[in-house]
Amino acid sequence: MEKLIINRGTWVCGNHFKGKSQLLNSAGQRCCLGFLGKHIGLDDKFAKLTSFPSYVKNHTQWPERLFEYANQAEKAYGLLWQGDSETAPDDIREDWIKEGFKTILGFDVEFTGEYP
Repeated sequence: MEKLIINRGTWVCGNHFKGKSQLLNSAGQRCCLGFLGKHIGLDDKFAKLTSFPSYVKNHTQWPERLFEYANQAEKAYGLLWQGDSETAPDDIREDWIKEGFKTILGFDVEFTGEYP
């Protein structure tokens, strides 16, 4: 399984972000799908200030499962809202993201760094 690294210090999640939850926001932080976009080669000029991968679908090769079926896309986009949860403890939020990326998209997520 391919590994995806998410840096806690620049991850837009829970109470640990400045600005909006986007693939790449104006503060230089990424949502979980923004880290995926960077990993698969999405140029930052397309990721900037964009909220959903579907808006930049033609600018890189996203995993097919992200868009393949309506229910899969709904589940994948649900990762955004899980990552944004301000009430979940950090360890629970990370577990949600790990499980979602593994089962929906086929990526093994590793978190590095510290929260700001």
